Amino acid sequence: MSWKSQRIISSIACLGVALLLGACQEREVLVQPQSNQTQSAGQLAFRLNDAELLTVRATADSVRIEASRAGYPVQVNIGSVSETTVLANMAVGTWTLKVALYDASKSIRWYGEATVEVIPGKQSNVVVTLKRATGSIGIQIVLDTIAPSTDTNRMTLTVTKGSYPGYLPIESAWRTDSGIFIQTSTYCQAPVVRVIPDSNNALRFGANPDIMVKCRVGNAAPLTVFVPWTSCGNLTLLDAKGKAYDLPGVSCIPPPVEYDTVTVQFPSNQIINQMDAALPIEKAWRTPDGIYLLTSYDYFIPFVWSNLQQNSSPGSLFLMGSSIATFAPVKLLHHIVFVPYPPQGDVSVIGRESVRILLPSPYIPPSVDSSFTTYETSSSGGLSLTDTKYQLFANGVVVLHNTTPAWSNYDSSSSYQKAILHPDSLKVIFSILNTSPSRHPNVIPDGNGLNCRTDAPTITRTVVYADGISSTSSLNISNYCGPLPASWNALDRVDAILRALFP
Repeated sequence: MSWKSQRIISSIACLGVALLLGACQEREVLVQPQSNQTQSAGQLAFRLNDAELLTVRATADSVRIEASRAGYPVQVNIGSVSETTVLANMAVGTWTLKVALYDASKSIRWYGEATVEVIPGKQSNVVVTLKRATGSIGIQIVLDTIAPSTDTNRMTLTVTKGSYPGYLPIESAWRTDSGIFIQTSTYCQAPVVRVIPDSNNALRFGANPDIMVKCRVGNAAPLTVFVPWTSCGNLTLLDAKGKAYDLPGVSCIPPPVEYDTVTVQFPSNQIINQMDAALPIEKAWRTPDGIYLLTSYDYFIPFVWSNLQQNSSPGSLFLMGSSIATFAPVKLLHHIVFVPYPPQGDVSVIGRESVRILLPSPYIPPSVDSSFTTYETSSSGGLSLTDTKYQLFANGVVVLHNTTPAWSNYDSSSSYQKAILHPDSLKVIFSILNTSPSRHPNVIPDGNGLNCRTDAPTITRTVVYADGISSTSSLNISNYCGPLPASWNALDRVDAILRALFP
């Protein structure tokens, strides 16, 4: 896909104080604060409007938003593109927001990144530019296993050491690349996650026995506890009664693999012999500059072979390897073979075991130049006390403007006259203004003004075309009086036709 296709999606960060009330609105909870994240918290909501939803719904049905900030746990939530997805309990400050839209196969279709300032009690706006995902994504977003949706409050806890925790129910637990999610219900208890001594892959969840809590009468309220955990190994989560939840390790992100690029000649004049062999093609792609083939080989030098006598389309390129004789150890490695190839025409690349990949032509024919819409020629300064300007429109209307400037010894004034060009004259002007020299005029040289006419007026000519492109040339004979380019001389005829309308 192309990087050019992009859509600007608005997300509104509704920022305000988020209090964990739930069903305990009437109780008093005396809890020692664990970190400043619980103070002056806010929330960030992401949603698509109807027009934007219509654009992305054909390729994506889910959204993942991720907020990160140095010194704080990564905040993640997953939801549907047709609903509002919320990150709650966010500390005040600047957060980096990443958004990924993906389909049912968990393939990222749109992605983007922005920063947002969380301010308590206020609403801030953030615009995330979502681009279509291609084979090379500039922002790394790894989709987590989709977590069960929940409308409950959420708390972030870090793993600590300490006393054996009291019982809290684990209603459900799941794991993502970012950490562990624990669904529980609490009334007047402070949750805690403790590491089991002498174990690197077992955690215990429950009520913190080191915090004294005083409550009024109330009911248990649902709570989602998030525990940052980025280790790739399998994990066991236990409650205070010993019930275990096995949380398999999520996939670690492998380091990017870099391949060397080998350029081969095209067309190849190499003759195939019995020692040559076809090389595997694992992946192939194409740009206007040529063709790229991901392959692997050891005792070979790659080359491509093509039957240049073939007249049918698409053309065929065979990826081959010329065997080399050496006693030095050669390791089988991946390589990218680059083939300089013109962009015109579809091509099939063929490798080992007759693997054939069709690469469509990336060639885009040049657009047809649009026609001119207006032409202006003006003369000002010099010995004349009147500035003159002719305006020609594509419908044949010509307007003459005569202006006496305020700096003259006469009163400033302005007048204009109108006329209509004969259709035959308009055709002649069309043929001149729509030529390449008129669209791309040569630069008039700068002279030293020696032996040139003094007090000459400045003549300026401008052509505007339908696609918004314009070309302008300007000449003052006091500065230069040498040979003029053909693009300027061609417009002399246009000016003569316009002047003839106003004798």
